[in-house]
Amino acid sequence: MKLSKVKTGVMAVIVGIFSISTLLLSLLFSPNINNRVDAFTSVSSSNAVTVGNIWDSATQSFDLTNMRTLLSYISSDGTIEGVNTNNQNAENIRGYVYGGKTNGQAVVVTLGNYQWQVVYLTKDNYGNRIATLLMANNDGTATYGNSSSNYGPDSFTSGFPTSMYGTSHIRAVTLNNGGQYINITSNSSTPTTTVSAGSPSTTHKYALYTAPSLGLTQYLVQPNNVWYQTEPQLLGGDNPMDYTLNNESLATNITTGWFQDDASAYSYQTKGYYTQWGADYLWIPSISETGTSDSDSGIWGLSKTERSASTNWWSRSGYCSNSNSAYPLSSSGGSSIGAYYVRSSYGVRAALHLNLDTAALSAVNGAVTTTLDDNVSVTSTYSTNEDGTEDVVTLTFSPKTSNVSKISLTIDNNPIIISASEASARIFINVDGQYQYKCYNDENGSIMLIIRALMKDINVTATSVGINASFAGGSGTIESFREGDILYVIAHPQTGRYVNTITIDGATITPTYYKATIYGAGNSLNVRYTAMDATNLFIMEFENQMAASTVVFNLATTRPQYEIPPTVNGGGGVGIVGTVATATSGGEVRMVGNDIANGEDTDTVTFIALAYSGYRFVGWVNANDEDETFGTSTNISLTKEQVNGKVIKAVFEAVDTDSSTNDQTNNYDDFA
Repeated sequence: MKLSKVKTGVMAVIVGIFSISTLLLSLLFSPNINNRVDAFTSVSSSNAVTVGNIWDSATQSFDLTNMRTLLSYISSDGTIEGVNTNNQNAENIRGYVYGGKTNGQAVVVTLGNYQWQVVYLTKDNYGNRIATLLMANNDGTATYGNSSSNYGPDSFTSGFPTSMYGTSHIRAVTLNNGGQYINITSNSSTPTTTVSAGSPSTTHKYALYTAPSLGLTQYLVQPNNVWYQTEPQLLGGDNPMDYTLNNESLATNITTGWFQDDASAYSYQTKGYYTQWGADYLWIPSISETGTSDSDSGIWGLSKTERSASTNWWSRSGYCSNSNSAYPLSSSGGSSIGAYYVRSSYGVRAALHLNLDTAALSAVNGAVTTTLDDNVSVTSTYSTNEDGTEDVVTLTFSPKTSNVSKISLTIDNNPIIISASEASARIFINVDGQYQYKCYNDENGSIMLIIRALMKDINVTATSVGINASFAGGSGTIESFREGDILYVIAHPQTGRYVNTITIDGATITPTYYKATIYGAGNSLNVRYTAMDATNLFIMEFENQMAASTVVFNLATTRPQYEIPPTVNGGGGVGIVGTVATATSGGEVRMVGNDIANGEDTDTVTFIALAYSGYRFVGWVNANDEDETFGTSTNISLTKEQVNGKVIKAVFEAVDTDSSTNDQTNNYDDFA
């Protein structure tokens, strides 16, 4: 999916209600703002519907049952297609009445070891459906910076201001994102370098959400790819300062709204590692996302209950006019917030973006079951599709034996349309909102079925169509192979036995010619055969096979005397007006030239002789007067005056199997 999200406008959020002087006092005294009321941590049926753990760490995939439950609450039809990603916030989600959920209930899901609230539904910059999840409560406390006693200097000109979230200790170490962070050593020492936290630890309590080796991060979306975290935002609302705050957005081109409207003096946008958090999978939200009160519910539309927590908790938003302070949110969920030094210890309440598309596909991989007959095998893989944009379940159905003419598939008893090749199967077919698939044949006779699933149980039934061939009246060898849509069955009877008749699905046919096409033979629309005298082979071609067929080669000790088939190229006597070409047993003749009736200028007719296997070409004669001959070359050109009114006959004779092959003798079997 390649839909892009374009959003314009100004995002207005409250950043506080204090005057500048009050804020400065709060920085000095850090008063307790923990006046918690109805904390969302006490999740109950009255305020939320809950979903079990959607992640299975053992298989590193999503649990089908719990993913279905989640989708039943956030999707109009319980499928991924029914998720409204038109920027649905927590207020919208509370109003959903899907899946037995009542109006006013939030949606809380377990992911790993924590409960998370679904606070936003949108699409990322690549068109993937994403659900933003916020921890339902704080998970302990931490300082914003690395020190509990030092907060660093108030210096916007510092290379690394201490309230810059991109280089904060809470981002790199507390949340286990790794990368560079500022080491604050004193209140006056200006940080000039950063310290490396290395790669995310696999033993950290947040390792599941940050360490790629544990499997979950491939289903998470980084803030770099989310529209409202990458575009410029001007904060407003009922905050009397109405200032733009650092760390709110990953944009680096915001020029207005800063304290005293001076971006050069109060912005971190040009600082090193300012946007480092854009590549994180786990992050703490900004106050523009959470809001600060019922009157300012933020981008996520949180209620006071949803915003409340066990303690005051950090946002990533930096204070507008002090570089060593940031904003925590009130445990009460109300608007009583202020800016505090980065050495302060407040709650950690992280958020992440879950890619619903890939998570649903991971879950549905376990929902795809197959029913096969004895002649078909299947392999299943879960991978990124050819465009690299999403994950798909790929099923490869292969014939176990060479006598399988084709494989038919159905999904839940609905026949699948199989395209001729991958090139003609680029578009996914949507069937009644249940599943999307594309299906094509590969060069090995297998069928590739690629499913983009929509959280439904899917059963794919594979039925083979084959040829069951055998001998009667003797023995021999039977081989089969496939070329495209044609299945070849080659019968080679034992020495002294020959194919005299063929029984196809109960109907017995007596081959008369060396080559012939049998229409409507048993369960096939087209059956062709070729008899080879010298090598005693009988080759059958089955095309457009509708169902399995049984073929019996009936053998006898008498060698059949096959005739030339009455076709244009078999010497049967049609061609140029006034001229007929024919052939004796053992070959065929072809004519090339212009019909006199067409009034063409040329008057030459070319005759070409072709010997069958086990025969050689002898020469050309006038069939009306065999004393008149036209040479022994397999290719002759005669004028119309020479041939008008005559029957030109190609003469062939049988040869020993030891004879060599040349331009006049065909002793090789192309099939053997």
